[in-house]
Amino acid sequence: MGLHDERGGGILDTGVTVTLSNATPAKTVTTDFHGRFEIDSIAPGTYDLTYEKPGYGTYKTFGFVLPGGNTAVSAGKINLVKLATAVVDSLAVDTSSADHILFSAFLHPSSGDSSGRSVRFFIGMDDPNVSMSGYSFTDIDYGSITYNSSSNTVQYCLPVKQVSGYVVKNLPLYAVAYGAPDDNPGYFDISSGNTVWPALNSVKSNVVTFQVH
Repeated sequence: MGLHDERGGGILDTGVTVTLSNATPAKTVTTDFHGRFEIDSIAPGTYDLTYEKPGYGTYKTFGFVLPGGNTAVSAGKINLVKLATAVVDSLAVDTSSADHILFSAFLHPSSGDSSGRSVRFFIGMDDPNVSMSGYSFTDIDYGSITYNSSSNTVQYCLPVKQVSGYVVKNLPLYAVAYGAPDDNPGYFDISSGNTVWPALNSVKSNVVTFQVH
């Protein structure tokens, strides 16, 4: 497995804690200098793996199948990314256009071509407490983001036609944003049914309310 900084650059891969969480008892090992690890004496079955290291986002994989026998099985290539340093604030929404909804916010520090800083927007359809762990869709699903490093701003354009068949018109929707690293791998969490981006900054922006007409 690998360790990455916010830009996606490689870091020495040692010292990641890997836990086979649903084994009895749970088994934990630490990666070596090359990012490798080995867990011995595991019964055949289906397992979940958790990868964590202080200062990095915690990554999980579900449904890893061990068929049994003496042949080693690879867990695949996993990358942990340093937690985002970027913070998003002053989120605002403009619904004056009939074609799109425009969100704008400030990003601190500024985003540049090689800064390693970006933003993830989350939209909730029925909960004003929308967050990175509870949401309906994100900017990855619909719309596009643009950055202006000279003014420390970011804009998220959400075309109305893309979501008009998905959201309920004239009912409140809620949006929030988080600072993210440029290298921002996510995983699907089977318990929530959503994608989790573990390296997001835990500090979220203010929540804004809007409607699709």
